[in-house]
Amino acid sequence: MLDAIKDKTDLIAAGDFDVVSPVSSDGESITLFRGDDYYNADSRALSFTSTDWPSITGATVVLKLSNGVSITGTVTSATSCYFELTKTQTAAIEEDALDFEVEATLSNSHVVTIVTGSVSISGQI
Repeated sequence: MLDAIKDKTDLIAAGDFDVVSPVSSDGESITLFRGDDYYNADSRALSFTSTDWPSITGATVVLKLSNGVSITGTVTSATSCYFELTKTQTAAIEEDALDFEVEATLSNSHVVTIVTGSVSISGQI
């Protein structure tokens, strides 16, 4: 019996896999699936981080899509923020490709655009 189990576990090998994040590593492109949820609790929120921004501590951050959709985000540190989208929000996005910007209203009331890029939206199979 133990030999049979060992024979099966010997078949397990290290494999390659890709970590899928909706935001590219450079922060300039987002890939979404229409009808999907993007919650931080599931590690799927749209997260942005940069040390090149002014401090966003105490700021309000908004993700703006070129189709007029705006989503208020959560600031997690002086250099990081994230945005959650619900399945209802992503299902309502008709365009297949959009531009986006992340705008921060700093604690001193100054408004700065901290990220820009493109959004690609795929339909469900």
